[in-house]
Amino acid sequence: HELNRNSILVLATHRPSALKNFDQNYFLERGEILESGTFTELIERGEKFYAMYIKEEKTITLGKAEWNREKTLS
Repeated sequence: HELNRNSILVLATHRPSALKNFDQNYFLERGEILESGTFTELIERGEKFYAMYIKEEKTITLGKAEWNREKTLS
């Protein structure tokens, strides 16, 4: 199925990077909307969404480093 510009898509994710191309994002915690805006706006605010994004990026980076270390030892 194709989405057009008039479509509304609801996506729940724990991966902030998945939201880069959405027009509007909402950051919820315990069912309450704490932040809203574009991906860039949420990152620039430097609040909870930003903290979650940084945590994801560190996890990805550490995961790659661990994978590379294991590959080198094999």
